[in-house]
Amino acid sequence: MTPRGREGSPFRTGVLLVTGERDINQTYQRIFESSGAGILLIEWQELTIVDLNRSACMFLGRKPEELIGRVFLSYTRHPDAVEKQIRGLEQRSTTIVSTAELILPHGSSIPVLLSIAPLIEGSIFSCTFLPLNNRENKKVEALSELLTLTPDPMFVMDRDARFTHFFWRRARDYGIDPASLIGGTVYNLYPEGIAKKEMARYREVFSTRRPLLYQSRVHIKGEDLIFSTHLLPLLDSRGEVTELLGVSHDITEQEREKKAATQLEREMDYRKDFVMTAAHELRTPLQPILGYLHLILDDPAAFSLTPETQRMLCICLENVERERHIVDRMLELSLLYAEKFCLTLSDVHLQPLVAEVIRLGEYDREAEIINNVPSHVLLTADRDCLYTVLASLITNAIQFNNPPKKVEIDYRCEDGFHAISVKDNGIGIHPSALHAIFEPFHLADADKLSRQCNRMGLALSIANKYLQLHGGNIGVKSTVGEGSIFTVRIPLEVPYGF
Repeated sequence: MTPRGREGSPFRTGVLLVTGERDINQTYQRIFESSGAGILLIEWQELTIVDLNRSACMFLGRKPEELIGRVFLSYTRHPDAVEKQIRGLEQRSTTIVSTAELILPHGSSIPVLLSIAPLIEGSIFSCTFLPLNNRENKKVEALSELLTLTPDPMFVMDRDARFTHFFWRRARDYGIDPASLIGGTVYNLYPEGIAKKEMARYREVFSTRRPLLYQSRVHIKGEDLIFSTHLLPLLDSRGEVTELLGVSHDITEQEREKKAATQLEREMDYRKDFVMTAAHELRTPLQPILGYLHLILDDPAAFSLTPETQRMLCICLENVERERHIVDRMLELSLLYAEKFCLTLSDVHLQPLVAEVIRLGEYDREAEIINNVPSHVLLTADRDCLYTVLASLITNAIQFNNPPKKVEIDYRCEDGFHAISVKDNGIGIHPSALHAIFEPFHLADADKLSRQCNRMGLALSIANKYLQLHGGNIGVKSTVGEGSIFTVRIPLEVPYGF
């Protein structure tokens, strides 16, 4: 790697290159250049140093050109242990604080307090270090400097488990004044029950002299938070614990997202299993019923059927056929949710396809259908899927319409998508129901549920899944009492294998 520096500054060589020449936040830039702590910016893959500040050069006794492009671990006394911490950081995306020894030019080393934190996801992390020595005033300055360089809550405690330092950039968001905690204990921060558990952990580290990493749920000013906390004992020259350093990483949102994702996955699995199982269970008894009804009605004289009996059996057959159609749609939906459906893409002339849907469905016998699609429109799609989508939308436009029924099909090209709209002058959809109309088994008029074909609330859900397989979707705008407009969007270039 050949460093590129900002003109006139020997200490801004790597970060501009690795961030794609973007401007660096001025606050961080000021901290980086003038900080009393040594700061190294290190590339994840090879662990090479890509940038450093003036203090890092001073502490390590080397010039920038001696460090840029070199492997960071070569300057540590125990490289295996440091690398293990760094690789652990990649997985947890948090801040790690520990002690280490950095090697000086003539083979000697200095003990440092090391803070390693992600800076640019998947690319760069920062390594902040401060020499540890026996002069208390220098140690206090070092820790204060370190606390200002991390977004995570950090604190230092004395042997009585009282805060001597406390820093958290978001503290005031929770009504906490960091200065008011100095000299206090964790009981000044958390409710008694939580504080008691935290205090037991602090005492454990003081007594065992071993670091501790744990997760805890805390309650601060009416809000529940989840922290991942690393407690580190600070030892004097005799090996006695004099202070405790704590770093807490707020993982509340991560845990909430993880829980929501798990819950959603369970619900989806349950829905897939339910739909497929229910469809198969319903289909099994329908098959012999359909077979026998067709057999009897194909030759009514052989079974000595009276006209009235024949009429009643025809009604039964019609309803069983409707049930079979619903079951077939349920199986179709289960295949879509199980991602076992593959598109067969081809060039589709839209205007004649719309005309075919109208003709075969005999929709023009029930309403005035206006096909405004231009004759030149050609799109890439699975023709059968698109047929089903259009048939579902036109069927809905007629079913939920008011006389004189009128349905318009329009086309436009916008933002890289084919947009096909189906407009009706019907009853409309209440705003509270719009968010759920594409959910399986949802019926916007559930209080008036009829047993007509497709009245299981599956058609729109299946249609939307077909569009999603194309990389598109279905949108809707509706006004109660005036009508609805459903718009199908298909990319101009459908990605094969989407």
